[in-house]
Amino acid sequence: MQRLSDFIQGVARMPRGYSALPDEAQCPYCRGFDIAHPAVRAELECRVTPARTWEFWIKIAQCQCERLEEAKRALTALRRQQAGLPAHTPRTFANFTVEQGTREAVDAADSLSRLQGPRALVLMGGTGRGKSHLLEAIIRARLDAGDKARYDTAASIMDRLRDAQTEYAEETVQRLMYWYQAMRLLAIDDLGMERAKDFAAEYLTRLVDERIRNGWWLVVATNLDRQGMADHLGDRLASRLYQTNEQLAEVRVAPLTCGDYRARK
Repeated sequence: MQRLSDFIQGVARMPRGYSALPDEAQCPYCRGFDIAHPAVRAELECRVTPARTWEFWIKIAQCQCERLEEAKRALTALRRQQAGLPAHTPRTFANFTVEQGTREAVDAADSLSRLQGPRALVLMGGTGRGKSHLLEAIIRARLDAGDKARYDTAASIMDRLRDAQTEYAEETVQRLMYWYQAMRLLAIDDLGMERAKDFAAEYLTRLVDERIRNGWWLVVATNLDRQGMADHLGDRLASRLYQTNEQLAEVRVAPLTCGDYRARK
């Protein structure tokens, strides 16, 4: 059992005392103490001085688990708030309906959600095939694992970039780019649906390009093939996203060839 005086010396460099405390007075996890315990209170009270108040010793000696748990909950709430997930019923792997033409995409999305395989994934298919569902499922899996992850549409990213350029100039655009790149995993939905003929398209291209070049986790959903992506956002991005050289192992393209889920009765 650790002496409170030994604990205090380690934290506050105070002279060692000689009183030992019962085991139940010390938290086995953070090694702090139950300040409501009579023995602990007596030990602390004898150390109170005008310079080292009762509040000072409580802050040093008390069990930190509750405070750490509170901080952990706050960080979790912040990560989920920053994730940008839509407010509808949570889309997960568990409630995705696997049909013919979706298995390859589901397997690829599941691997990425566990940070396995190529670090970039392109989910390609027409409207209503389940691409957005899989993107959200990946993000939720990483949030549950404790990572910072972000879901956004390409159009929304470009709108934010335009707003930053209009209101706060180039420096804020760069900070916004850094903020996106700080995410452990970034999911960009509807790539190719946005208006792409301005400076924001260049930054969006750079955002995707940098993540692939640096091996940062990325998943995009699009209804464009390679030529369509080249026509819309340029050859460089199309080349990055639709790699055919298996030796690079940077990007996996997974098509969804099922019918439109929304059109079913």
